[in-house]
Amino acid sequence: MNPYLPRIIQDAERRAELLEVNQVSDSQSEQYGGFVDEKHWTQPKTTIYKLTTLLSLYNTPQSRYYHSAEAMQKIQSALDYVIRFQHEDGTFDYINCNFHSAPDTAFCVKRLLPSWLYLEKNCSDARNKEAFGKISGILRRAAEGIRLGGFHTPNHRWAIASVLMVCANRFHEEKFRVRAEEYLHEGIDCNQYGEFSERSSGNYNRINDEAMILLYEETGDRSYLDYAVRNMKMMLSYFEPDGSIFTKNSVRYDSWKRVYPRDYYFDYLYLAHETNNPVFAAASNQIMEDLLTRGDRTPDCLNRFLIHPELVGYEPKGCGFPEKYRLVNPDSGIVRVRKGSVSYTLLSKTPYFLYFQSGGLSVCARLGITYFDKRSFQPDEILPEENEYTLSQTMRGWYYAPFREKPATSDWWKMDNASREIVTGPDLSIRLSISEEDDGVNLQIHTEGCEHVPYKIEFGVENGCFVKTNGFFCMAQPGGKIVARTGSAELSKGADCIKIGPCFGKHFHIEGKDGVKDTDDTLFHIYFTGFTGSDQLLRFQKVSNRFAAPNSL
Repeated sequence: MNPYLPRIIQDAERRAELLEVNQVSDSQSEQYGGFVDEKHWTQPKTTIYKLTTLLSLYNTPQSRYYHSAEAMQKIQSALDYVIRFQHEDGTFDYINCNFHSAPDTAFCVKRLLPSWLYLEKNCSDARNKEAFGKISGILRRAAEGIRLGGFHTPNHRWAIASVLMVCANRFHEEKFRVRAEEYLHEGIDCNQYGEFSERSSGNYNRINDEAMILLYEETGDRSYLDYAVRNMKMMLSYFEPDGSIFTKNSVRYDSWKRVYPRDYYFDYLYLAHETNNPVFAAASNQIMEDLLTRGDRTPDCLNRFLIHPELVGYEPKGCGFPEKYRLVNPDSGIVRVRKGSVSYTLLSKTPYFLYFQSGGLSVCARLGITYFDKRSFQPDEILPEENEYTLSQTMRGWYYAPFREKPATSDWWKMDNASREIVTGPDLSIRLSISEEDDGVNLQIHTEGCEHVPYKIEFGVENGCFVKTNGFFCMAQPGGKIVARTGSAELSKGADCIKIGPCFGKHFHIEGKDGVKDTDDTLFHIYFTGFTGSDQLLRFQKVSNRFAAPNSL
């Protein structure tokens, strides 16, 4: 038996206990049967996610909710609520932003599918049979709404296409398949490195992977499974030394959030079994071991075990994430490197170009420079060279020239200033080179083309981190700023410690130009400040014992 299934059932039961107090029980209320969420409103999407947890427990023999009449009554009233709030066109609202929403309806269908597919084969219980009939009606109407609707974001296409393919097969409706294939005809937006276009490692990669798995199961086309395998392999190089996920390059809401891969568990388990991949098997076990150590709840995936009984008896071997990797993905402008308890990330086309992590402690780096209309160094690309990476950008100075002909108006705001000739120069070239050490990285800063331009190297430090230099001690607080002038800066939190240096402070120009806010006020910032025209070499170093003899930097 899967060693974590008892805990998954136990945590599902704890979720069910909350449902008992969060379901609207007033039969006179329009919201009767719906589940209230943390925003204190009810809506079909939330209710569907919760009722399927309860329905899974109702059909799990090891659960105390197994064939419970009270649990089924709650399920039935929740389904009746969903039916009442399903629009005539078959869609549901996602009431904080999307209405008559085909993609959100697709996510509702996706959540209902495992329960529905299980009940399709297990309707001997009369109450299950009634629930199956209600869900069938919901899904049939929803499929029509999804077919006629549209989408907003890239991942919506695959959620829509995958559930329409299931409905085409189960309801024997060719029009659902035709619509699904219209979406699939656009081509899957997963590059050769396994990156989906939204780069959402904290959430939507998983959503896409699950859609690919569903398409594989419904079409038999293994190319869809290959997309999921490719992305899940890439994701292993996004896991930090503390087991969290690197999210800084996501273009969705999970960007910069500290996320752990809890909800990737079942996908790694499924792919480990389906592809006989021992690395995925070890990753699935590590995800569970980490969350148990943190005291987190296990993923809400009991419904998926019901339709994959082969995974109930599957015991994956091994435990761990790869502790050494190197991912160079020029399509997405990212380099990810891990060596044991140290990792670093390079990003192009963004101000925060470097992230360095030791254990669970992370620091990000940005080069702020006010040069004409530029405010930050943003590397155009990352060039791998022998034993190092080079990031570069050329900033071009410019001025307007006067019109050659008298303009039609003297009102500046009405002039066609975009058509003015431009006087260019001088140019400022910035080149950063990153090379590796056993316990860290070196950062070489080289500038040329215009001298004595003030710049700042900004290090973003997470709150609650202890900061020490030769001249001060302090606790990192949101929005705090300080220029470190001598020695090295030491950051520590718990058992993790990072040293950066040597410090240099030639000026105190650290604010944005003309009041422009260019820093993240949720972080504490340490600045090294200098002027262009002279090179600087910095080192980021993991410190194993911060009280040992000082290491010169």
